[in-house]
Amino acid sequence: MALAGLTSQAGIFTFTATLTGAQSTPPNASTASGNVSAVYDSTQNEFAVSGSYSGLQTSATAAHVHLGAVGVAGAVQVPLVVVGGTSGVVLAGPVSLTGQQITDLMAGDWYVNIHDSVFPGGEIRGQLLLTSVPEPETYAAFAGVGLLGFAAWRRFRA
Repeated sequence: MALAGLTSQAGIFTFTATLTGAQSTPPNASTASGNVSAVYDSTQNEFAVSGSYSGLQTSATAAHVHLGAVGVAGAVQVPLVVVGGTSGVVLAGPVSLTGQQITDLMAGDWYVNIHDSVFPGGEIRGQLLLTSVPEPETYAAFAGVGLLGFAAWRRFRA
């Protein structure tokens, strides 16, 4: 029920993931790492991803956002563009999501995986974790400040 409250709330939701070999399925001893940020705009139904990685054993062959809880491999949800080799960046979006994808994302069941020829199932992986939820009070405060500013402007012009 709490999840329904999150997804019915309009605004910008931010997610982050720290990618390591230890989180891959199965885990590996890679020293590569990465950091990814993702944003979901519930008003526009747009999802976008950007991040960087370094230290892969060989050049990245693919990167994706997958469906799957921690330790569980799952289907690709959003393909990522890879720019670079053993180090580089990953990008996607904005893309529209289905209702089920939004539910899975908000539940923490999406992860980012970067693949290479040594680890075709993924050398590094990280779960996308919700870090910021829009608060109705914030929007009310902005609206209040806007109305005060408008009232002051009208008085100034009068």
